[in-house]
Amino acid sequence: MKSSGLTPTYKTVPFDTKALARLLQRKDFAELGKRTRRALKKHPHQANLHAFAGAARMGQGDVRKACRLYEKAARLEPQNTNYLRHFARLSMSLGDVPKAMSAYAALKSLGVEDAEVNHHLGLCLLRVGRLREALPPLAAALAKEPENAAYAQVLAQGFVRAGLFVEATQAFDVALKNAPNSADIMLDFARCLYQAGDSHDALRLADRALAQGGALPEVQALRAAALGSLGRVSEAKVASRAALSSQENSARHYYNFTLRHDMRQEPKIVRNLQKLVVDNSGDALAHFAMSKAYDDLGQFEASYEALRRANQLRARDLRYDETAELGQLERLKSHFSTNVAPDFSKDISQPSPIFVLGMPRSGTTLVEAILARHGQVAACGETNALLQSVVSAHPERGPISTETAKNLALQYKARLSHQISGNAYFTDKMPDNFRFIGHILMAMPDAQILHICRDLRAVAWSNYKTNFMSSRNGFCYDPDTLVRYIKAYQELIAFWHHQFPNRIIDVDYDALSKSPEPRIAQLLTKLGLQWDEACLSPYKSAHAVTTASQSQVRQAIYAGSSDHWRNYEPFAGTWLSRLSPQGRQP
Repeated sequence: MKSSGLTPTYKTVPFDTKALARLLQRKDFAELGKRTRRALKKHPHQANLHAFAGAARMGQGDVRKACRLYEKAARLEPQNTNYLRHFARLSMSLGDVPKAMSAYAALKSLGVEDAEVNHHLGLCLLRVGRLREALPPLAAALAKEPENAAYAQVLAQGFVRAGLFVEATQAFDVALKNAPNSADIMLDFARCLYQAGDSHDALRLADRALAQGGALPEVQALRAAALGSLGRVSEAKVASRAALSSQENSARHYYNFTLRHDMRQEPKIVRNLQKLVVDNSGDALAHFAMSKAYDDLGQFEASYEALRRANQLRARDLRYDETAELGQLERLKSHFSTNVAPDFSKDISQPSPIFVLGMPRSGTTLVEAILARHGQVAACGETNALLQSVVSAHPERGPISTETAKNLALQYKARLSHQISGNAYFTDKMPDNFRFIGHILMAMPDAQILHICRDLRAVAWSNYKTNFMSSRNGFCYDPDTLVRYIKAYQELIAFWHHQFPNRIIDVDYDALSKSPEPRIAQLLTKLGLQWDEACLSPYKSAHAVTTASQSQVRQAIYAGSSDHWRNYEPFAGTWLSRLSPQGRQP
């Protein structure tokens, strides 16, 4: 029999505790409930009486009432770990994360350090977004029960949310070792690998999950994403169709389907999507999908209206803090107003980084794909390694010292060591690393920085019409907010150019797409790389592309992609006209 959460009492109480315990043992919950209700009228401050009443309610299936009774018992005897544990468990089962978190924290403060308490405290912290606080108790739980697959899986999920993919992979390895046939863990692990840019292994795991009978639409959706990132377009289309066919009421599967198909060829799915939008008017993904379908059909006004609604819903859900974001960009200038890059020697045994950065959707994916074809360059894709290393340097404290800069460089390269070994150069194409140009040049004087410039109207439009996975792009979903962010970005780039003259290479995306060969040759020369014919065919790269540009980069380089926004000029021209064609301030 499971513990009732009751502890023996040695106080003299005016009711028969042994009789109540016998009723509980016999599972006579109805009689136990009657007696405890009568007793509580006379003795409302008896903690164990509330606990008996909670056990009776649990036995009768009234979990919510049982939780309140155990909460009362725990308040009356706050040192009683059994009452607290039952209150915590019941709060968790009811989805009351704040109360469960408080109870589990109280248990830890009383010295209870078992695996269950650590795991559920970490899980609560994870659910409320307190990632840094969640990881230590989750790790402690797994350390106490290293064969618990569920504990390893949740720890891995925490690492993924924190962008710590190496640590996440290690935790998923433990989870899968302990539960080798779990399709759920395989799918979770595959998602992690895909986000980390390892689409080959992600696809292999997704295929294993499929063979194990995993959730068909979710597995097929992941397979579609991985196949698409590897340039296996026709297979990705088949997988996205399978996902949608298995779950036809899912806005997410409609959205993924529209990204991979020309909706002019899918009249039935367009009709079904129109019905879905009516039934799911509050789902941003349904409206994003509808906007893409209307765009394919050339119905630009309808597409813009669907997109406007999608962005309103996304902005509402994200609650982007513009003041904090722009304030952070402004503070970076003060931190580097007097800094110059230190002159410490380069370790020639270490690969040199090439940072490809700029506004999202400015062409960073194409430029990295070009460089990835070069024999001396390893492509790391979009990585959080720099952000994590900068955060560890406590940027809020102001300018970094030379010693801190060296440590930042060591941390950064250590995070990418599994991807960059054996190469002379490696690329990191996280666009918003433009924030950290000062940190880069302080920490890695050998680093080369490619700032991708593109017609800002095209950039703004491409951002506005994209549903980003990351919440870091919260500035994209409102036209005014987007314009203000772009202007702040321009000002910061101009500041970096002034502070670090001749250290930033501006790459004109539109000029490159119009005249690829001379522009690529010029770029390689500036980077100190020899000419490599393979760079002219980035679409042949085996490097996985997981960004929103994956379909474009799998085509031969072409001009004209920056003109798509003109189809929407009659509807969006008012706010787009506030931006200049230049990618940076002249």
